[in-house]
Amino acid sequence: MRQHAVYAVLVVLAVFIASPQALAKDVERIEITELRDKLGASNLFVVDVRTPSSWKQSNHKIPGSIRANHKDITSLDQMIPPGSEVVLYCA
Repeated sequence: MRQHAVYAVLVVLAVFIASPQALAKDVERIEITELRDKLGASNLFVVDVRTPSSWKQSNHKIPGSIRANHKDITSLDQMIPPGSEVVLYCA
């Protein structure tokens, strides 16, 4: 019985560890130079999803970016028109 419990815990841990990596494959990445070229475009929305404390402590913020709660970005649906290009950043 104890072996089954240990096995179950290992399976759950493996799923949690693998999930972010699987999701990351579906996310497109953008280079800084490409973002600089696109800044100012009417269909581009740059969203800062850092934690509030990280954002407050930082001297580096992208001008025109939108602040969003890093735990719940669903509110962006009302702010960003469909078909827009959205860039999320947290560093």
